[in-house]
Amino acid sequence: MASTAKDLQSVCKDPDANPVSLAKLLDESTGKEWWDWEPETVAHFAGLSKLDVQPLDKLMAIQVGLTNPDVFEEWVLFHHCAVAYGNRRVNFTWLDRISYLEAAWACEVLKELNPQHSFGPGVLKYLEVICNHDGVIFFPWIGGEGLMVGVEDNLARRLKEEWQKGTLADLAPSEVDDEDMFQVQLAKLVNGCEFIRLHRKQKPK
Repeated sequence: MASTAKDLQSVCKDPDANPVSLAKLLDESTGKEWWDWEPETVAHFAGLSKLDVQPLDKLMAIQVGLTNPDVFEEWVLFHHCAVAYGNRRVNFTWLDRISYLEAAWACEVLKELNPQHSFGPGVLKYLEVICNHDGVIFFPWIGGEGLMVGVEDNLARRLKEEWQKGTLADLAPSEVDDEDMFQVQLAKLVNGCEFIRLHRKQKPK
């Protein structure tokens, strides 16, 4: 954890920093006053220059996650935050496609930043589009019952049952039988858990 202004600024410039840990660090450093700051003030406090676009994108996306419940409703706003949480620059000219892995991490971040809110129809529909593109039929990271993509068939129900056992999050990715659709779908869930686990490790030092 940063103990001085210089340490804090070093952490804020880290392009791979965990957004949840960054939020806690800035909350502690400012007494949550930064929630209402303009981008210029945030950049100055964090010691960011005009070249530090990606770190500032992440800080502003964290601020959105903390203060703006619309991110749980409006899919475009969710998309931009997901890009920033995934350690990429946000592009407001066109939308760079995100994977179900990045979407899963964004959901986890937003649930931790603002746990009293749940995802609305606009974001859920957007997540369904992402899952359809990536061949995912069950997306559990919204919380609750998860998101069944397409028809709620036996395969999706089996995946949901496996997820609810609470064992998948501890598994590491491994080879699967490509002829067994259940194993293929299980691998997607395990890969999502691994992606989230790796991003959680990117904590400020």
